[in-house]
Amino acid sequence: MLELHGWGDVADELTRLSKENRPESWAAMSGLISDEILETFAIVAEPAGVAAEVRARYGGLVDRYSFYAPYDAEPGLWGPIVAELREASSP
Repeated sequence: MLELHGWGDVADELTRLSKENRPESWAAMSGLISDEILETFAIVAEPAGVAAEVRARYGGLVDRYSFYAPYDAEPGLWGPIVAELREASSP
């Protein structure tokens, strides 16, 4: 997938590092992912803008969403985002 976007060299280096299976290799991998690469594959937004970004990128293309956030969040963080997405997808 990275090759399709012109980042084949990054893909090759990520593959090489992943095969080393050393903790420092995994840390080095994160340094290879630029903001441009991240924003190509992920929604990057403040919580208040997440639903709008999801709709802009995927509106009319998908009917289910899954959020991955590898960190603790405030209990009320996801409710408004989900509600806004539901409201926008209602007929």
